[in-house]
Amino acid sequence: MQMFNSRVKNQAKEFNKELKQQDQDVISFEYFLFLDVLRNLRFLRTKNFLNKVKFTISIYSYSQFIIFYTNVSDKSPILLTGKDTDNHN
Repeated sequence: MQMFNSRVKNQAKEFNKELKQQDQDVISFEYFLFLDVLRNLRFLRTKNFLNKVKFTISIYSYSQFIIFYTNVSDKSPILLTGKDTDNHN
């Protein structure tokens, strides 16, 4: 019986380790996508007009909208967070 309990505990530890690794993989992938979007925004800033780019980062059970504006006059980036209330695409 003790050998069975020991085996079940080891299986549970392995299962938990696999779940943690899967969570890390998902977080790493979302982080990679976020960095890729930021790299693309750098190219958008080089244009001569106002750019508005909206994308979603989803982590766990909530989503956060990020709106990126490039100011035409001084070309400085402004990063706003919060839900998009004006429903523009």
